Amino acid sequence: MEEKKTELEERLDRSLKHALRHRKYGKNLHYIPLNCVIEAKTGDDVQTFVRQWAEKNDVHLFVLDWGKLDLDYINDYENGLLKDLSAPKTVMYLENFTGIEFKKRYLVSNVYRDCVAGGFCKPAPNFLFAIATNYTDLPKEQFHRPDSSESSCFGRTDFLTDEEREERKN
Repeated sequence: MEEKKTELEERLDRSLKHALRHRKYGKNLHYIPLNCVIEAKTGDDVQTFVRQWAEKNDVHLFVLDWGKLDLDYINDYENGLLKDLSAPKTVMYLENFTGIEFKKRYLVSNVYRDCVAGGFCKPAPNFLFAIATNYTDLPKEQFHRPDSSESSCFGRTDFLTDEEREERKN
């Protein structure tokens, strides 16, 4: 487990460095963040590790509340998602990403894809990248497979043991 944490920390550090470099040198260029999906079992307490990483790196970690996510929240620039992403050095944490139905996940896809919300609005200038968790032990009826557009936006780090990975394939 320690080597998995080290691997994840290295990936998060790379994503942060990439995003900060872009903010410093390429402010007007199209930017695709180095997002990260973490494959884990539900008891692995990934969120605690990510919170510790964020604190260590002076990053504002915004944990998305899937329950309040709707089109009004996405499109409300004054009090919605863009406001929640407005703190300096913000990283969005998408807990239980594949446990949420695609329609809800799709609402935030433009944000983690290219730093805008709703498809037509101003960029979220302080948003750096997204971290998503994929709990591999969810019952099949609770697992909503990412489509190719979602999968292509995330680099994968898995916390699974070789046995768990093999079990998942079956």
